[in-house]
Amino acid sequence: MLDKLESVMIGGITLAKLIYIIILIVVMIIIMRVLVKVAGKAIAKSKIDTGLHRVINTVIRIALYAIFIIIIAGQLGIEISSLVALVSVAGAAIALACQNILSNIFNGTILMTTKPYKTGDYIDTGAHSGTVVDSGLFYTRIRTIDNKIIFISNTDVFSNRVVNYTAEPMRRVDHTIGVSYDAPTAQVREALLEVVKMTKGAFYEEGAYAPNVYVGEFSEFTIKYIFRVWCKTEDYWDVYFGLLENTREVFAQRGIEIPVPIQTVRIEK
Repeated sequence: MLDKLESVMIGGITLAKLIYIIILIVVMIIIMRVLVKVAGKAIAKSKIDTGLHRVINTVIRIALYAIFIIIIAGQLGIEISSLVALVSVAGAAIALACQNILSNIFNGTILMTTKPYKTGDYIDTGAHSGTVVDSGLFYTRIRTIDNKIIFISNTDVFSNRVVNYTAEPMRRVDHTIGVSYDAPTAQVREALLEVVKMTKGAFYEEGAYAPNVYVGEFSEFTIKYIFRVWCKTEDYWDVYFGLLENTREVFAQRGIEIPVPIQTVRIEK
């Protein structure tokens, strides 16, 4: 039976060889499906970002297809070295033509792996700042404070310094306030601590998050006090502006002056 199959030629290939290649293709398809399924389960159980799951599965499929094509080409008598060289040249040409796209994909993969930010974080990338809506292989989409949507390429994000303002649960509000030399330091410190007490969301308790007041600088017209207060990250802006409003009110009640530069102008006839 085998001799008869060997004697039948179809397009330069014996029938036995053709049947063998068909069986080989079926086996390889089964193997590929099993490997992809096993890899998919392993990736799903890992801590890899879900946005990378489809990418990794696609890469695995492409690699398996390339291996299987080379194996089948060898069985068909095609020179494998020439095929590998052709694939290499074609790959290099495609990579050169799509270098910006590949750069975005590469940088997006790194960002998804290292996770410098996540959806819902407020970040500053240098040129833009806003809340992260989502991040993919090509772009990171953020929403600005005035409700604009900005798409930033992952290459731009990766090449700049990224500041994540909401990664930590606590933030510190820093103010520098100029006060008249006539006001005693103890009185100014007492007034500013009272400001902390009356500002909603500001931490006043003793310990690591206790408020601090320092004499920072003796300027020409004022003594500049450094005023540092802790709060929850989500309360930052409410505390930031609340401290300023309450400082003005408390200083007015206590008669503490915030002087402004005065210039005397003499006009000669």
